Amino acid sequence: MGWQLMKRYEPELEIKFAAKSGFLSKDLWNDFFASGSVSWKNKLWASFVKEKIFFPHYAKVASHVLVPNKRHSLVQKVVGDGLVSAPFVSQLDHDERLARMVLTLLKDGIATNYRLEPELKRLSAGVQRHYESQQKDKLPDALILLPDEKKTRIAIELELTKKDPKRYRKIMNTYASFRRADKVIFVVRNDRISQTIRQAMRDTYYPHWTKPVGFGRLEDWTQNPGTARIVFDDKVTRLLEMAKLPTEKTA
Repeated sequence: MGWQLMKRYEPELEIKFAAKSGFLSKDLWNDFFASGSVSWKNKLWASFVKEKIFFPHYAKVASHVLVPNKRHSLVQKVVGDGLVSAPFVSQLDHDERLARMVLTLLKDGIATNYRLEPELKRLSAGVQRHYESQQKDKLPDALILLPDEKKTRIAIELELTKKDPKRYRKIMNTYASFRRADKVIFVVRNDRISQTIRQAMRDTYYPHWTKPVGFGRLEDWTQNPGTARIVFDDKVTRLLEMAKLPTEKTA
């Protein structure tokens, strides 16, 4: 029955997301894109591969992940050549966690637009599809736009593991001159990471008074990124408050 009905479903939103991120996981699809019964969703998910709109991720351990087929007519219609490469399997956990946060903020109206690091790299590289990894400057893991009066641009960095202090110093030097963000938020797994970043800010004389840096805990952001605490030097706030939305918005 339903095969003809499934063929009418064109996953344009899914393609647009995957063009930015390089992938679409089944968990993200179920939570942010899909609707209907479990059996219907399973058939529809399988149809993406059957119709060759998406391909399975190259890594066998990532059987829950699809990547868009750049040669499919629907993909070309929706995003043209504006596709990024699939993330390495070692990066998938990080990228899926980050994408879940960003998609939640969009769903709750706390962010009105976004770009992910792969897309930012592609745009920085001009018309080249494959980004050269030796690019000098660090780009945000995500860049979101808030709906407040100033249209505040927030750079988000998701730090699951502690980096070398030298690398953090380089990141802070880059953000000091990065003009596409008004504020920076580091979402960290533990206090050791935030302490290392704060030290890098001191070492580089980072101008936090012109581009504030805030810190959030991974556990809180995983539960609800809109209401999670963000600790800046002068205050503790939340994206919900920064977006000037009523508290009950994400209650």
